Amino acid sequence: MIIGFVDWGIGGLSVYKEFKRRFPKAQCIYVSDASETPYGKQTSVQLIKRLQMITDFLNSKMVNHIVVACNAASTVLDQIERNNPDTKYYGMLDAGVALIRKSKVKRCLIIGGQRTIESNYFQNSFLKSKIKIETRVAQPLSAMVEKGELNSPKLRKELKTLFTGLNMKPDSLLLACTHYPVLANHFKIDLKRAKILDPATEVIKALTLAVPPRKLTKGTDIFFTTGSVLNMKKSARLAFKIVLPKVTKIEVGP
Repeated sequence: MIIGFVDWGIGGLSVYKEFKRRFPKAQCIYVSDASETPYGKQTSVQLIKRLQMITDFLNSKMVNHIVVACNAASTVLDQIERNNPDTKYYGMLDAGVALIRKSKVKRCLIIGGQRTIESNYFQNSFLKSKIKIETRVAQPLSAMVEKGELNSPKLRKELKTLFTGLNMKPDSLLLACTHYPVLANHFKIDLKRAKILDPATEVIKALTLAVPPRKLTKGTDIFFTTGSVLNMKKSARLAFKIVLPKVTKIEVGP
């Protein structure tokens, strides 16, 4: 089986890297949909339509296990799953909730994009829990990661604003955006005692349970983008230190 990964940009490479760390010889197909409006700014109808097009494209490549490596896109995953019963999806939101619960934390700060936070998925998941959560929209961070701005004064300013005026002293920080793991060291400066929680680990565990390693296809990974090939390669190198040997530009949809 070939494993598919989809994200608007390069954030999903953080999940891809975790998968390749465990299964370096397994073949993956990664699709960046950067020609479109960022997923976090699309309506639910637009997002469902777009993810269906990406699903159809990956299915045409014999990919039936798809990691939706984007928290914003994962907010409409229920509908996508209903529309595609023969495709197995792995989303970020359930993985984030599971990770918080198993980490034995008491006060978790959750940061993510606007669509992710305003979906109230995390808030609703912990309504009856003893675990206290607080959420913050950290929208500018993903764009800065896409540009490779990982050590700029602007980034430090954004982080200072993000962590100012919290209603509690968190013992953990959930990264509810796949761009954020590359900023982990910055988060540790502001939240010295907080445990960093990256849902990618839970996503890969769920994938491993569904697809035994012996069934993974071995081969060379393939990267596609609907946006700029040069921008994707540059962003991957600056943000994740991944050198993509070849990226193919595609058009997805009618």
